[in-house]
Amino acid sequence: MITLRKPEGVLFDLDGVLVDSAGLHLDAYRRAFADAGRPFPEDAAEEVIGGAPRGQVIQTAAPDASEAEAEMLSQGKARHLSERLAGGEVAAQPGALEFVRGLRGK
Repeated sequence: MITLRKPEGVLFDLDGVLVDSAGLHLDAYRRAFADAGRPFPEDAAEEVIGGAPRGQVIQTAAPDASEAEAEMLSQGKARHLSERLAGGEVAAQPGALEFVRGLRGK
């Protein structure tokens, strides 16, 4: 017989699970590329919405970028995203707050 214990904790991935952050990521990429004087193509935007890793997005958006420029774009994206998050510009997914709050009593 298996005895189940009450869990001591619960782990979640934030991006797309608890918070709707795709728009924030996309905006951060667009700002970083604008800072570098580069356009941000639609095929790269689709990768962002699909949750592709940063390196893949930058390779798609700027395949001709040097390693140094790709790193600059990566850091710029991270900086812009951090600024938006620090400003509280993130929204919870529908029902996420209620779900997490409900776990407290379990």
